[in-house]
Amino acid sequence: MSFVGNYRPISLFSIFNRLIEKLMYNRLIAYIDKINVLCDNQFGFRKNHSTTHALLLIADKIQRAMEEGKYSCGIFIDLSKAFDTVNHDILLDKLEMYVIRGLAKEWLTSYLCNREQFVSIGNISSDKKIFHVVCHKDQF
Repeated sequence: MSFVGNYRPISLFSIFNRLIEKLMYNRLIAYIDKINVLCDNQFGFRKNHSTTHALLLIADKIQRAMEEGKYSCGIFIDLSKAFDTVNHDILLDKLEMYVIRGLAKEWLTSYLCNREQFVSIGNISSDKKIFHVVCHKDQF
């Protein structure tokens, strides 16, 4: 039997919502790339930066250390479901720090405001997770 906690929720949005999401994603990524916010060693969820690249980089560093007679140590952490633990208020503050303000920030705040998610398999459902973003009705 499957444990619903092992599955990630999916969004059930209209095609219009998905188009808006894609447009916002493309604009946000283009802006982040333009202002060069992410370090070169950020491999996850980036175009032309796969986990294979991360493995090649670490293997190269280990080999260099061995050739120089140095010791190497690696610590690997499984961050599965990491996005599910992101505090949305902190995320929005970070975006503002990187000059995501005005309508773009209002849209993202509204998008994250009062979100719920759960997983349902057959007649078994997980507990609902509610995202508590500070939402002000007069803000929108």
